[in-house]
Amino acid sequence: QLPVMRKIFTLLALALSVSLISRSQVVSTTTGGNWSDPATWVGASLPTPTDQVIIADGANVVIDVNATVLGLTVGQGSGGLLRFQATGSVTLTVSSDILINPGATFRTSLTGTETGHELVAGGNLINNGILDFSNNGNAATAAIRFTGAANAIMGGTGTVTDIDRITIDKGNSVGSVLELNPSVFTMQGSGNTPSLNEGFLTIINGMFK
Repeated sequence: QLPVMRKIFTLLALALSVSLISRSQVVSTTTGGNWSDPATWVGASLPTPTDQVIIADGANVVIDVNATVLGLTVGQGSGGLLRFQATGSVTLTVSSDILINPGATFRTSLTGTETGHELVAGGNLINNGILDFSNNGNAATAAIRFTGAANAIMGGTGTVTDIDRITIDKGNSVGSVLELNPSVFTMQGSGNTPSLNEGFLTIINGMFK
C-alpha cells in the first residue's frame, strides 16, 4: 500500500504544480479592453503580481489602473496593442522582463495631454516591434524607470523605440548596469535623435552604458 500511496501523492503534487503553472500565465482576449475589466482576460482572471501577462495578437488593451505583474509580453508574433489611457496617470510595474514582439505596439495615447504615466521595469526591456512613449506632439508621454540590482538591457530590433525620459534606479551599486542598444532610438518624437544637451536620462543608482 505504501508504494501506491506514494504514487498517489506524486500525482497530486504534479497536478497541483501544473495548476499553479497554468494560473501564473494570464492572456488577454483577442479583443482586449481595459486592464481593470475581467472580460479583457481569458477566464476573466485579472493579472496579479505573480503572473506572466501576454497581450494577444489583435487585442487592444488599455492600462487604466496601477498594476503590478511578474513579466509582460506584448503580441504573439503578428499584432497586439498595449497602451496607456488618455487621461489620468497610471503606473505599470513589471518585476522581470518585458518583450514586445514583431508586429506589436506598446505606446501612450495618440490624444490627450497626460504626462504622468510610468513603466517600471525590473528586468530587460526588449522591443522587437514598436515602443512609442511620446505622442500627440510630446503631450501624451510615459516615463520608464529601470529598477532591480541585476544588469539589464534595453534593446531589440524594433522599428520604433521612442521615449520621453528614462530613470535608472538600480539598487545601491554603480556596478548595476543598464545597457542601451536598440536598433532605433529616438526621444520625444520619432524624428528626434537625442543629443548630449538633451536631458532624457536621470541616474539615481547604477550605471548607464
